[in-house]
Formats: sequence, structure tokens, C-alpha cells
Amino acid sequence: NDVSVSTNADSSFCGLSWADASSNCDDRQPCPHSMDDECSVPGHVCYGDTSCSVEAGHGGKFKYQKLIALVDVDYDETSNTQFCGIWWGGSEENCSIETHCPHGECFDPEQMCHGTKCNIIDIAEQELGANWKQLVGGGGGGG
Repeated sequence: NDVSVSTNADSSFCGLSWADASSNCDDRQPCPHSMDDECSVPGHVCYGDTSCSVEAGHGGKFKYQKLIALVDVDYDETSNTQFCGIWWGGSEENCSIETHCPHGECFDPEQMCHGTKCNIIDIAEQELGANWKQLVGGGGGGG
């Protein structure tokens, strides 16, 4: 299980081809762990070193997609309080949907995932409102 990828997580994006993954960056999904299964669009696979950049805001429409996994997670779950930063205080100052690291991995190799006083559920509610679970596609809908 010791797979190391030299690709920069900031520029790894999904597409039908490398050229496709490097165009229309706003509509491309980031795949920070360089895994094809991070691509939710059928037929898309992960390509490294594209001309797109997470830091530049590309793939932003997929930002809230990772919240879907949190819909059924208990508020008190430890992973809800884990965020990336260069040091613990930096993690606490920069708690956001982007810096949330429920699996202990950070985009930036300079940063580490730290337990903080922040909670991703609170951040989701601040950004999207109390009904964030319905907005991100979790929970049942009407008919």
C-alpha cells in the first residue's frame, strides 16, 4: 500500500484525456490523490500536471461534493475536527472546507493534518445554511 505519486496535488484533475483535463478548468474536478476513483464524471480519469490549479480556484463547483460524505457522520466524530496547517495554530486559524482532512492527508506536503477546535459541520452550516445536507444532495427530497 506504499504508492507514491510525484504529481502535484494542486494540478491533478479529471478528464477524458490530459488535454481535456487541462481545459475548461472551472468544470474539471480535482483529484488530489491522483486516483481515478476520485473522478465522479463517467469516463473521466485523473491526470497530473494539468494547466488547472486548485489554488487558483479551479474545480470550485466540486468544493461542496466532499460534504456529501459528512451527511450521516455524527457531529462529535473526531475526523470532523481535523484540518491542514503548517502547525496546529495555523490549522486552527485556517479551518475551511478546503483544509478539512478527515483522512489525515493534506494537499500541501508542507502541511500536516491537526485536530482543532473547529468542526466541519459548523463550517458547512456557516457557508451553506442550516439545510446544508439537502443542498449537497444528502438526505431525502420531496416528490
